[in-house]
Amino acid sequence: MPDVKETRTPARFIEPGKRGGDLDLDSQPVNDFIAFLKQHHTVVDPTMAVWEDTYLDRPGQVAKSDLAMFDRLPVQVQRASKTGGGALTATDPVIDRQYRACYANMVRMVKKLHDSGVQIVAGTDMGSGYALDRELEIYSEAGISPAEVLRIATLEAAKVMYKDQDFGSITAGKYADMILVSGDPTVNISDIRHVALVMKKGDLYRPAELYQAFGIRPE
Repeated sequence: MPDVKETRTPARFIEPGKRGGDLDLDSQPVNDFIAFLKQHHTVVDPTMAVWEDTYLDRPGQVAKSDLAMFDRLPVQVQRASKTGGGALTATDPVIDRQYRACYANMVRMVKKLHDSGVQIVAGTDMGSGYALDRELEIYSEAGISPAEVLRIATLEAAKVMYKDQDFGSITAGKYADMILVSGDPTVNISDIRHVALVMKKGDLYRPAELYQAFGIRPE
């Protein structure tokens, strides 16, 4: 984007949003870029949850990252979630379509990166812990299998941090940091939202009790 002279402004979000939907993900420049990432062992953190809110949230609608939790959240958080405050202005129908096309292409890019062997880690660039659940759901929506998404969030993350000897999988000799889930996230990644018990450093935590401390209604 040679016409964008200053990127320390919202232009770094606005201009890619207007043009990202037009990017041909099968073009040679994109393929060369992915090859460059692989050659340099670059790890990509897509932070798709925050991009979904940035490009798709609209005033009066529940933020995408809050949608699954919305009815359980405190009233003041519900109000904030419907302001569209985390999104770019898209009152112009043309810009609205551009932003939606850009986000859809970003989702496709995540799948292309993964299929091409580029290392992905699951981050959100957001404040709430449950935004990570949405991040993983987006990877699944992109076409990555739920089992592989779960691996990205656990063992692959540990490998990136050179901690896979101690963390990342339930294996003899590793730290017993784990969650007990009601469901099977290897089949439906959204089951990761239904955590019944957390074990950390030998201590047990019950999410139902912790949620109440934050004013969130337990499941």
